[in-house]
Amino acid sequence: PLPVSIRDLRPTNKETIEIEEINSEEPIRNKNLVSNISNFSYKDLSRLLREECGIHLLIGGAGSGKTQMLQATTKAWSMPHVADEELSIVHTTLSCRKYTEYLVEKETPPEDEDAFEQWIKQSELNSNHPPEPDSSDEEEWAEYQRKCARINLKNTIETLENYIFDNYIRHLPNTTSKDTPLRMLKEAQPSIALFVDGLDEISNEYRNRILTQLNLLVEKNPQHRVLIASRPIQTPEQFQPELQTLIQLMELPKNWPSKDSLNLHQADSSLQIEGWPNGLQRTPLAWMLVRATQDKTSEGASEAEILDQYLDDCMEAALDRKKPPHSKKEMWGILRRTALWHSELGLREFCEIPEGFDDKDSVTVWNDTTLWAYLHMQILQEVSGWRISGFEHMTVAEETYQFSHRRIQEYLASQSFNRLEDFFEWFDHKKLQNPDWCWPVVRDVSLRLNAREEIIEYLQSLDEDILGHREGLINFLKGEN
Repeated sequence: PLPVSIRDLRPTNKETIEIEEINSEEPIRNKNLVSNISNFSYKDLSRLLREECGIHLLIGGAGSGKTQMLQATTKAWSMPHVADEELSIVHTTLSCRKYTEYLVEKETPPEDEDAFEQWIKQSELNSNHPPEPDSSDEEEWAEYQRKCARINLKNTIETLENYIFDNYIRHLPNTTSKDTPLRMLKEAQPSIALFVDGLDEISNEYRNRILTQLNLLVEKNPQHRVLIASRPIQTPEQFQPELQTLIQLMELPKNWPSKDSLNLHQADSSLQIEGWPNGLQRTPLAWMLVRATQDKTSEGASEAEILDQYLDDCMEAALDRKKPPHSKKEMWGILRRTALWHSELGLREFCEIPEGFDDKDSVTVWNDTTLWAYLHMQILQEVSGWRISGFEHMTVAEETYQFSHRRIQEYLASQSFNRLEDFFEWFDHKKLQNPDWCWPVVRDVSLRLNAREEIIEYLQSLDEDILGHREGLINFLKGEN
C-alpha cells in the first residue's frame, strides 16, 4: 500500500480529511474535497472503479509505482460473466502509444498512386457524410455542416470502441473464433472498464485527441469506467467534463514500509531505510535503489551517487555472469547514446537503428551490446514493439527492448555528458520545448555535474517562447514545479 491524496472533482463539502486506511464497509469516494490516505492499495483502487463510473486519473512522478498499481488493478479485475451483473463489465487495457500508432496508420495515405486513390474512396465511404447541397442557400449548408459534425462525432467514438473491442478479442485463446464474440460485443455495447497507460509518453496532439475520445466514450455510456495512469502533465479542459477523481501518489513516509502498510502486527525494521538521502524523492523505486546500494554509497548519498552505484552494480554483476562482446567503456557509451536518442524521440522502445549507427559494423556492435545487456543486466526488458509509418525515425522492431524503467533511461541519457560544453552543444530549443522527456535529462545533468546555477544562467540567456518553456524549465530545475 502507498500513500495517496484523492481529490474529488465533485465534492459535497470542502473538507480535507486524513485517513489511515480505507474502511471496507464505507465507499472509497467520501465526497470530501481531499482525502489523504496513508495506506492505499490496488484493491482499494479496484473498488473505487467498481463503485464510481467516469474518468479517474492516477498521477505519480518517476518511480512512484503508478504503472505497477495500474497493472495490479487490471489483474485484480474479474473476468466478465453474463450471468452476474457485477461481473458483466468488460475490462481491457489501452496503451496510448499503440493506439496512437493505430490512428496514424489509419489516417496516413499510402504512397502508391493507385493505392492512394482507393484509400480516398474508402475514406469517403467510411465517413458516411451526406452529399453536399446543390444550392448556395446558407441554411442548407448550415444544416449540412451540422449533420457532418454529428456523423464525425459518431465516427470518433466508433473508432475508439472498435479498437477497444478488437484489442479485447485479441487476447482470447487462439482456439476461440474471434468473429462471433466481436460481433456480439459490438451489438451488446457492454459497460467497459478501461485501464489507460502511457498518456505522458505521446505528443500533445494525440494526448488531447485521446482525452477527447475518452470523454465522448463516457458521455455515450455513463456506466463506463476509465482509469488513466500518467506522470504529472499539463491537462487542460480535455479532462472535463467526465473526470471524477484525481488520485495523486504521494511521497513515502520515512518509516516505509510500516507495519500498517504491510498489514502486520510488527514491521520488519530491516526493510526500512535509516536516514533517507537528503533531496531524494521518497518513492518505491528510490527505496529499491537505496536498499540495493546502501552498503556502497556514502552517508546521505545524493540521487546521482545512488543511481551511479546501481548502474555500476548492474554492469559488474553482468560481467561476472558472461564475458561481454565489447569493452565495458564502449558498451556504456552505446547504452547512454541509446538512452539519450530515445529521450529525444520520446520513446521507451528501442528504434531499429538509433542515430549515429549508420554502417554495418556499428549496427552489429549496437545489436551485440543491447542483446548482452538484456540477457545479463537488469536495466533492459523485452517488449512486443510497435510501428508508426509516415514519421522519420519512428520505426520500432516488432520484437525489441526498452529500459526497465524510464527513470533509468533518463539518468543514463544524462551520463552522455561529462562536460557542460558538450551539454550546451546538445541543448537547443527543440529540447527546451520537450518537458516530458528532455527536462528530466537536463535536471540530471545539473545534478551530476553540480551545475544547476550555470545551466540556469545559460537558460536565462535564451529567448522565451510563447508557451513559457524557458521559465518553466528554470522553475523545474529549482524544484518549483
